[in-house]
Parts: sequence; structure tokens; C-alpha cells
Amino acid sequence: MSDTNHGGRPKKPVKKEWRITIRLTEAERYILKGKAREAGTNLANYIRAAAIKGKVVARPHVKDHGFFRQVIGISTNLNQVARAVNKQGILPLYTKLKEIIRFFDEQMKQVKNDQQGN
Repeated sequence: MSDTNHGGRPKKPVKKEWRITIRLTEAERYILKGKAREAGTNLANYIRAAAIKGKVVARPHVKDHGFFRQVIGISTNLNQVARAVNKQGILPLYTKLKEIIRFFDEQMKQVKNDQQGN
């Protein structure tokens, strides 16, 4: 007997041997199916591509939470001082404090963007 083609489906170059099962809510499944449809692929290929090519953003470490709380506290205090200075009419100090507050806001936005992977 020779190794001739007996018909049927051709063998795939790489056989997928492992199966991973995940549980989804109906809403999650609907969202993923919609994204797969938009990408022009089926759900399995979409999830596979997202898992391999996607980026997972790590949660901030517990030690970072203290830092963030301190920065938020400083920003809040500066904002209160800026309001008080504005009421008293000390324009140069008010202007400088507004610059500092803007700087802290930009830094916090950058940290938030870094955490979200943007």
C-alpha cells in the first residue's frame, strides 16, 4: 500500500493540541462576537489573537498606592491654598500655585495613561 491521498481534508501545518476553556457572561460573549465580526474573523481566532498580541497592563503595586494618595493629598491642599489666595487677591502666588496644580494633574494623567497602556 502506498501513501497516496485518499481524499478528505488536508492536514494543517501546525496542529492545535491544547484547549483552554473560559467562562463569559452573555454580555461579554456578545461584545467579543461583535469585535470578532468587525475584525472579519471568528470568535476563537479573535480571542487567540487578542491573547497573543494584546497587552496586559499590570495593576499598580501596593507600595504605589501610598505614593498616589500623597500626590492626591498634595494636589488637594494646593488647590485649597490657590482658592484662598484667589479670594485674598494675591495674583502672583495664585498664578504659581495654578502652575503647580497643572503640573500635578498632568503627572497623574500620565501615570493613569501608563497604567492603561495608552
